[in-house]
Amino acid sequence: MNGQPISGASAGASGKRRGGPGLLALVLGALLVLVTACGGGGSADAGDKKGSAGGTKKEDTTASQAVVTIAPKDGADSVATSGALKIGAEQGKLTTVKVADPKGNEVEGEISADGASWTPERHLAASTKYTVHAVAKDSEGRESAKDTTFTTLVPANTFIGHYTPEDGSTVGVGMPVSINFTRGITDPDAVEKGVKVTAEPAVEIEGHWFGNDRLDFRPEKYWKPGTKVTVELNLDGVEGRPG
Repeated sequence: MNGQPISGASAGASGKRRGGPGLLALVLGALLVLVTACGGGGSADAGDKKGSAGGTKKEDTTASQAVVTIAPKDGADSVATSGALKIGAEQGKLTTVKVADPKGNEVEGEISADGASWTPERHLAASTKYTVHAVAKDSEGRESAKDTTFTTLVPANTFIGHYTPEDGSTVGVGMPVSINFTRGITDPDAVEKGVKVTAEPAVEIEGHWFGNDRLDFRPEKYWKPGTKVTVELNLDGVEGRPG
């Protein structure tokens, strides 16, 4: 780039003026060399200092001793929606666990205080493929990760819960939330955990079974007038009875 201004100078310019840019280019070149040399010298000095201190510390490439364990095995089919998913760590502690369905909906869970295991907070959905990503660290902070997939079972039979009152309706203060099932339930606790009823203003709400096919939710006394009651049903994958 320094050559272009020189070739563009007028033919009538004196020898001194032609020599000026050339001298400037030479000085700039010398400065650039000097800066480069200074930079290189700094690295050399730093290297000498590191060398005098015993050399640069090498990165620890030793593999992590932590081992992530996941059940069911990778690629498993017909996995039970409750009790089958188990994630743990040996010779280390879990730091990250992510279990999600194809839509990205994550299964909530909690890592134990000692980091040895992770437990889901609820059952899984039926006929769903899940991906698992888990990371553990050993005592030296080195990470070990494992990724698997599995698919939950397709139920042999299903049961349906019909609920009242209808969504958005206005009812009397004595009306319970009532769910009537099409099949007799033999695991009422599992089914009841899949139903969440809340009220605003808040009030304690308990479930009561009538036989094995009807579940009611209501407060100890009547609802307060104007109370907004919300029902959340999470029964997909709940095994209400064998099969």
